[in-house]
Amino acid sequence: MKCAKSFLPSRKDKRIAVSRLGGIEETAARVALDKIGVGARSVSFLQAAPDPVHIAAIESVAAQGTMLAPPGLFVATARGLNPLADLGSLKIQYPTSVIAARRFYLTKDRPVAKKFLMALLEGLQLYRQNKNYTVQVLQKFTKQASREILSQTYHYFSKNTPAMPLTDPDAIQAGLPTDKPSHRRVEDFYDNSILEELSREGFMKTITNK
Repeated sequence: MKCAKSFLPSRKDKRIAVSRLGGIEETAARVALDKIGVGARSVSFLQAAPDPVHIAAIESVAAQGTMLAPPGLFVATARGLNPLADLGSLKIQYPTSVIAARRFYLTKDRPVAKKFLMALLEGLQLYRQNKNYTVQVLQKFTKQASREILSQTYHYFSKNTPAMPLTDPDAIQAGLPTDKPSHRRVEDFYDNSILEELSREGFMKTITNK
């Protein structure tokens, strides 16, 4: 995910367009802005969703920056907007595209949850191994017609999505509110046990060799 387009240096009222005020996208933007020296406190946030609205906000100068992930990111760069920062390159981690379940369900129906995660891992493997099929799926669900943008999107996620998507505690920590102290541990918010079990069982080797 990137912030598209550099800030206008002469403006004091810098605004960043995000999908939802108070959401994880705003949290990530604040961390990124502090890290690149702009300072999150020096900007305000504008709610504007989905991606085409983000891009329109910049082009109309209603906002001076935004958060975009592919394919929206590559649509923006194709229209002449300049990336300000790459959160991946900045090593900024935060929880996104989260799959959640109740602990009671994981205990009661663990075999079902395990089969679901097995299917997820196979899907990630298929994504990497079959670009043509993956691009067709991306085109269907993103409604993006540009083959070049779809290809860029494929390569972006192929590079940045781990084959074994274990939850990183640092990513969860980044998503927790800092203004509401809690006595709960970060480990209370995620469970890697099923993925770790599949790893011990050699499941990744079985799907890699298919």
